[in-house]
Amino acid sequence: MKFSNFLESALTDLQCDFGCGSRHSGPTRVVGNFSEVFSFRGAMISNLSYSDVPTNETLINKLNQMPPAPDVWMMTKEVSSVGKCRRFSCNVEFVNCLNVPLRNRNKFYSNSNDKDFVPPEIQSFHRESFLGSSDTNLEAMFSYEILSTDLALVIALKVGPGTNSFAAAFTEIPAVTEKKDLEALMNPNEWKIHDYVKYSNASKTLEVISVRNIRVEILMTEGEKSVLKIRIYAV
Repeated sequence: MKFSNFLESALTDLQCDFGCGSRHSGPTRVVGNFSEVFSFRGAMISNLSYSDVPTNETLINKLNQMPPAPDVWMMTKEVSSVGKCRRFSCNVEFVNCLNVPLRNRNKFYSNSNDKDFVPPEIQSFHRESFLGSSDTNLEAMFSYEILSTDLALVIALKVGPGTNSFAAAFTEIPAVTEKKDLEALMNPNEWKIHDYVKYSNASKTLEVISVRNIRVEILMTEGEKSVLKIRIYAV
């Protein structure tokens, strides 16, 4: 579920009431003019609110009568994959802090059991969360074009026995994301040292790549259930 805050101020102290189920992931704070993704386990959510937003029984009843609004609330790949996750998985949390959308033109490679691994677009000032998994080892490569520019961001990842790793690079459009491109991008021996490309094993160190005035921060966790956090922004 996506929660969009169109206020200037932040919403804090998340309050959840569950008729049947529990909260799976998501932050306790949504900053102003931003969207966050939440996932839940179970069949029904009774009430989700923030303590600094006044609510009452009449308002809750009105909200329950409203039809779904897909521009504000939407299921994510992470939610749809709950219960289907294989041994090795990577939950990608992608935050777009640019004032333009990021678009994937169906350009990705993945051996994930989840065929709709990558969302087609990440809106400006939005966060998307999507999950890939595999029984043996997970590898994936995807790209997002930065609209109104000639650039794309390419991400490659591997999760499996041993060490998890990722690579990230800015390239000119069109970006290539086939298996052979994944192997080339994940091989640091073929690289020259540039600010716009990075290879790293999973660690607690935040890695950064840059081109022009655009920066990308990437952090990957170790373990069979890995998390890859990506944040793109302008300076």
